[in-house]
Amino acid sequence: MTQPDYLAELEAISDQVPLVVLADVNNRIGDWILSGGNPTDNYVKQKVDYAKMWAEKGAKDSE
Repeated sequence: MTQPDYLAELEAISDQVPLVVLADVNNRIGDWILSGGNPTDNYVKQKVDYAKMWAEKGAKDSE
């Protein structure tokens, strides 16, 4: 079973997310990992999903 690569998913949408949101998500994930968490934890997935929501919102707003 392969582990999810949430950081790669975040990188793939980084140009579609407002900078302030991307910085917040990046800081939260960084703090999580520094405190002993793993990049494959559900917490990281939640933050990436939040960024995806903003990416989708931006795409809809530009239509």
